[in-house]
Amino acid sequence: MVVFSGYVIINAVFGLIYYLIGVENLTGITSPSRFEQFLDAFFFSAQAFTTVGFGRVSPISISANIVASLEALIGLLALALATGLLFGRFSRPVAKILFSKNAIIAPFKGMKAFQFRVANKHKSQLIDVEVTVMFSILEDVGGTGVRKFYNLDLEYKKINFFPSVWTVNHPIDENSPLYTLNSDDFINGEAEIMILLKGFDDTFSQNVHYRFSYRADEIVWGAKFNNIFGKDEDGAPIVELDRINEYNSVDLPQIP
Repeated sequence: MVVFSGYVIINAVFGLIYYLIGVENLTGITSPSRFEQFLDAFFFSAQAFTTVGFGRVSPISISANIVASLEALIGLLALALATGLLFGRFSRPVAKILFSKNAIIAPFKGMKAFQFRVANKHKSQLIDVEVTVMFSILEDVGGTGVRKFYNLDLEYKKINFFPSVWTVNHPIDENSPLYTLNSDDFINGEAEIMILLKGFDDTFSQNVHYRFSYRADEIVWGAKFNNIFGKDEDGAPIVELDRINEYNSVDLPQIP
């Protein structure tokens, strides 16, 4: 859409220039009305801009030839620029990563844990996948709300390859900044969990990055993700990605 709009605008500008210097400087324009003369100049501009050659209209004066030559040069440069932009846009590797709609606070080894699910929707595998999770919350410092940031330690922060689903887990122990907090603290502190996932895409042989976040109202306290692994009709294992958001409510252990 941007390329098409730019193409129309440039040709409209050059068509106006040809019209202003006089359509008598262009052969083949015999239209009686000014609007039709402008249209002939516009279409001649499109021919010069794309360097496809002239039809029945061609420049015959020095001024018209100078404008046509300048437009042909701009057309070549614009074509090269548009080609580079389109190639960069469509050749750039994009990670098709699916995150669970909600993160959860779940029971984990007699304590609590912050968890979310992430899935690779590509048929190709991501290699050396690493995830970084940061916790942000407003804290009262001298009577003023100050936003603080904390890196969360993960059970596994890196996996060698990522073919399907990964449940990222942050154990909430005594060293966790979430240890003494509850759901009300998250809401009142406008808490947010920010996630950066990066890995190597073996299809494009390039590194890819993906960002995501969970706000306080997107974190479910007292929940456990449902199993989404199953088997097809032939007994082969499958992953039901349409169930990645499913969870059940459970009781959380109390902090001593």
